[in-house]
Amino acid sequence: MADPRYVTLSYVWGNSEASPDSTGPSATTAPILPETSKLPKVVSDAMKVVLGLGYRYLWVDRYCVPQNDHAAKRIQIHNMGNVYAMSALTIIAAAGEDADYGLPGVSSVQVPQLWASVFNGHKKLPVVYHHPPHRDVIRSKWATRGWTYQEGLLSKRRLIFSDRHVFFQCQRMHTGGGLIGPQKLRLPLKDGTEASAMGYAKTDAILPYPEAWELGEKFFWARVTDFSGRTLSYDTDALNAIGGILTAFMEKSDVKSLECFSPVSSGKADG
Repeated sequence: MADPRYVTLSYVWGNSEASPDSTGPSATTAPILPETSKLPKVVSDAMKVVLGLGYRYLWVDRYCVPQNDHAAKRIQIHNMGNVYAMSALTIIAAAGEDADYGLPGVSSVQVPQLWASVFNGHKKLPVVYHHPPHRDVIRSKWATRGWTYQEGLLSKRRLIFSDRHVFFQCQRMHTGGGLIGPQKLRLPLKDGTEASAMGYAKTDAILPYPEAWELGEKFFWARVTDFSGRTLSYDTDALNAIGGILTAFMEKSDVKSLECFSPVSSGKADG
């Protein structure tokens, strides 16, 4: 029996084309997967990661959300939260401005991590230029887009690629691909970053942990506020782009008033 697990991809299309999960009038998608050489770089890089991790299937909105079959498209859009929540892993492309930038570290070289040994008068200590991964993510194009918000929040496991880091966060822990060790020394630098002994503090987590959902309405309105600051190509996509989060809150909390925010099931999903 084939392994049913699949990996999802969360990325930014760019300014030239609307995302295929958009309900806007110019949303497009390719009905047939093109040759590897003609794939957007982020997709071909993600395929390499999927195979390298031992998975077989990759879900990409560009090829999995049909535009010509309106009924199927509506189902996909309204289940987008579940698509990401049920995936074995979500690959997040938090680098570049579009789909042709790719995943740093796969088809291109990441910014190297600078480190040195510092003698403190008694012994040598390993010191690394510590640029917290969450700073790269919150400043990324990915973090400004509406559709990507629930993709990252609802995923159970995320492998996040930035220009400096490959960062992993699941439901219980997070870690980076840099040098790891106890944080014994922190040296403030002029630009606000720090040189420190190797390691990641809990404050470096990029996405909230499951226990945060227990805060109920306080956590919910924080998510609405975050989402409101993001951009969409079409305003009509707003409810669908946060629909998975609304559904999750109705299932996990006592915030019953959320039913009035449920995404519509009208023809707007047909574009």
